[in-house]
Amino acid sequence: MTILGIVFHHSMKWKAHVHHIVKKAAQRIHVLKTIRRISGVTKNDLILVYKQITRSNLEYNSPLFVGILKSDSMLLDRIQNRCHRVICGGACPSGCLVPLKLRREHQSITLFKNIFDTTHPLHYLAPKTLKHTRKISVPFSRTLLRQNSFVPFCINLLNDS
Repeated sequence: MTILGIVFHHSMKWKAHVHHIVKKAAQRIHVLKTIRRISGVTKNDLILVYKQITRSNLEYNSPLFVGILKSDSMLLDRIQNRCHRVICGGACPSGCLVPLKLRREHQSITLFKNIFDTTHPLHYLAPKTLKHTRKISVPFSRTLLRQNSFVPFCINLLNDS
């Protein structure tokens, strides 16, 4: 089932969604290759085009799937690496593009921290902070799928930092 561009699977795993967005993003690499051939186009121009047409697709609602499987994360990274090779060539030593995993985690943490604001509509769902340690209590999770979902994943990231 697809709702607002997000593919939901009955098992609540993100594999179908990741494959869907990887397919769409892979089709857009051709635009980068075409623009690269135009004379006068700089590396910064190509990075801007990448951010607008490809990365926006790869990161659409990315806080939702912050705890995706490593294999799914590698599929997303593979698309970004292909775009990086188109933009910079095969032997670029610098990391011109921020890794998608770091961007997903940063967006998730920002969204999660906003929930603790008392004016936020979801504030009543915010987990409690422990008195003595000032860490957030992690809800009990029986399955790995639940442990890698948005709330427990963000709590673990915040508690570790």
